[in-house]
Amino acid sequence: MKINPQYFKEHETSCNPRLQRDITAIIRSALGSCDPSTIIRKHLSRNGKVIQAFDQKWVISDNGKVYVCAIGKAAIPMISSTKEILGEEMYAGVAVTKVKSTPERYYKNIRVLKGDHPLPGKHSEAAADEVIEFLHSTSLDDLVIFLVSGGGSALVSKPAQGITIVEMQQLTSVLLNASVPIQEINILRKHLDTMKGGGLLHQALPANTLTLILSDVVGNQLASVASGPTLPDISTYYDCLRIISERSLMDLIPPGILKYLRDGTAGSHLETLKPNEYDISRHKAYLVGSLQMAIKAAADSATKMGYSVITASDYLQKDAEMETNRIMAQFADMVNGNPPQKTLMIWGGEVTVQRIGSNWGGRNLHMALLLSEAIAEMDGVSGITFATDGEDGSTDAAGAFFDSHTHEKAKKAGLLGRTALESQDSYHYFDTLGDLIVTGSTETNVNDMIMLLKE
Repeated sequence: MKINPQYFKEHETSCNPRLQRDITAIIRSALGSCDPSTIIRKHLSRNGKVIQAFDQKWVISDNGKVYVCAIGKAAIPMISSTKEILGEEMYAGVAVTKVKSTPERYYKNIRVLKGDHPLPGKHSEAAADEVIEFLHSTSLDDLVIFLVSGGGSALVSKPAQGITIVEMQQLTSVLLNASVPIQEINILRKHLDTMKGGGLLHQALPANTLTLILSDVVGNQLASVASGPTLPDISTYYDCLRIISERSLMDLIPPGILKYLRDGTAGSHLETLKPNEYDISRHKAYLVGSLQMAIKAAADSATKMGYSVITASDYLQKDAEMETNRIMAQFADMVNGNPPQKTLMIWGGEVTVQRIGSNWGGRNLHMALLLSEAIAEMDGVSGITFATDGEDGSTDAAGAFFDSHTHEKAKKAGLLGRTALESQDSYHYFDTLGDLIVTGSTETNVNDMIMLLKE
């Protein structure tokens, strides 16, 4: 992977320098394994009029055209590589991403649009309109290649008739603040947004479609990535109301959205695309990058450095404090098992943090602070929490370095870890210590990683 020069820019930190260098190299390997440009070149090829992805081939007729639509945080590198592979066979392309930019080389037949993130907004709605217009000229002989990555749910949004983008923003805020799992959030999005739950696929008909997916969803449920814009959906309007009720959110949901969902259960609105309506012979979807691939690459890199590596078998998905306790129990088991001198344990997933304040501190920084306190009595332990997209919540940090001396050094600097946790101000805690990891956008996104090392 070609690493952006600002990734892990060398700077003085309060952590063990050698262990920090090791962790940095391991994370670089993890990012390289899910580099969008590399994985597209690995799985997509062209030979004349024949386009191949995995074991599937499409022969483009003289009347056929190839369209490419990329949405998500990795849209630019994914569509750039696709253009290089397809060459003159690519008729036109559109990319919707978080930051408006052009591909590394400017292609006149690729239109780059900016969406809003993490909440959908007017740019997301405008991008959806342009994508719909882009796809409406497709025909039966055409192939539409969709390149989907995390963030697409917010970046492209077309609320159902009668629902406003403001109501969608309110709904998303309520769900995120209540730490509702992303799979449940996406069930609601699919039933309230015409671009999701197979909605984007409808816009491309009657063309054949190929979807290549870079997953940021734990477990790689493809229909959950970006709310499954080109895949069938098994959930229902009833599921949406059940989620809201079970989470005790009825009084917080915009009334217009509740009415729409209730009308949906009564049959007043069409359901999402269902599996029996999906022709798998004409619409193919493949996973090209995932958290598992990143974890494996990290483990392989650490093994080459001489570490004894254990990767956690289950993913982080629950409350941050609960997951910290689980991590420490698993790490203690490893350490108490008398492992070799250099040991490393890796976890992946996405914890939840109940938002209670306006201070800075995404889930990775929050976890770094919890873990730094938990290892304060353990000599020779270092760690990292890291968002693979380079963005932890609303901050400019990807995560933080920490070690068994972080808690002590913070106290000497006048920082109280518990106060920072309670006010959710872990950003300034690690910023003061100089232990933030600031990479800028990595142009990929396969969820979060946590590592603990023991010498």
